[in-house]
Amino acid sequence: MKFAVTNMDKRVSPVFDVSRYIDLYDSEGYGHDAVFVSTYSLPASLGEKVSFLVECDINTVICGALTREGELSLICHDIEVYAFIRGSVDEVIYAWEHASLGDDRFCLPGCVHTHHHQGSDCPEVRKETSGAS
Repeated sequence: MKFAVTNMDKRVSPVFDVSRYIDLYDSEGYGHDAVFVSTYSLPASLGEKVSFLVECDINTVICGALTREGELSLICHDIEVYAFIRGSVDEVIYAWEHASLGDDRFCLPGCVHTHHHQGSDCPEVRKETSGAS
């Protein structure tokens, strides 16, 4: 699987929607080793950012804060989101490998805990599975 971490000066970017760079990693999943692949520049607009991540086959994004629109756009494209994460990219990768991203030290100030969402949290998916129209 591939996952991306928003990167600003070797720290998780504080806001996904205006992030300019991502670091791409390969991993067998949360709690497994991560192998750095490359750093990429992100497009400016939110829609273009999400499209870029989809084109890169990113399965998971680790980021700081993000708008509800950004969060929904990612999860509705089946991209798992670990949001409201802070810290150096190295510390966050270590936490990924040791399944400890939920530790309080990675939580942005003002947040009670980090947020983790996946495709089943998408309103369109919930609507389809509940039979609502």
